[in-house]
Amino acid sequence: MSWVQFLLIVQFLVELVIFHYVGKYYIKRTERSTQLSEQIAKLSVKMASFIFLKAIYILVFIVQVMFILSGQV
Repeated sequence: MSWVQFLLIVQFLVELVIFHYVGKYYIKRTERSTQLSEQIAKLSVKMASFIFLKAIYILVFIVQVMFILSGQV
């Protein structure tokens, strides 16, 4: 593995960590919001929780499997 590929992978992993913490911040901020009704806040937290904390990792897994199956790394 070349240094360029290694640095791209490290950059991608750092971006995932940042995305994860931004999602947690957004969820906490939505939970504390007084401008949203309770029902809307709960729905928003559930959706954001799924997108930020689960869906992104599912997409990463799918992309990794596609790279493995295609034989191009």
